[in-house]
Amino acid sequence: MSSLTSSSLPSLPARPPRPHPAQATRAPATPVPAPPPECLHGPVEDLGPWSRRALVGSVVLVHLAAGWALLQIGTRPEVPSQPAPIAVQWIALPAPAPVAPPPPSTRPSPRPPATPPL
Repeated sequence: MSSLTSSSLPSLPARPPRPHPAQATRAPATPVPAPPPECLHGPVEDLGPWSRRALVGSVVLVHLAAGWALLQIGTRPEVPSQPAPIAVQWIALPAPAPVAPPPPSTRPSPRPPATPPL
């Protein structure tokens, strides 16, 4: 098996240089505002090694406590060994009120249609 070397590979044509846009076409640079000289408690670089360790340790402890609290949400409460008795009392429905018969109609009943003779 032959090994490949850079001399055995075909050479590619040289890449033309990329033209740079003129400086006049670029938008003017806007200055970035500098941060305030002192934040709430000063820059973080002013912390000593023990203060920095205490800060990192407290952040880790807060995250551990939050994770433990989230794990406690999903737990089921203990089920009592004997379920509580349930009392059931049947309630009798009241008797329905008697329905009054409809009043007799005063209209005469219609006559049946007469059948034509055969």
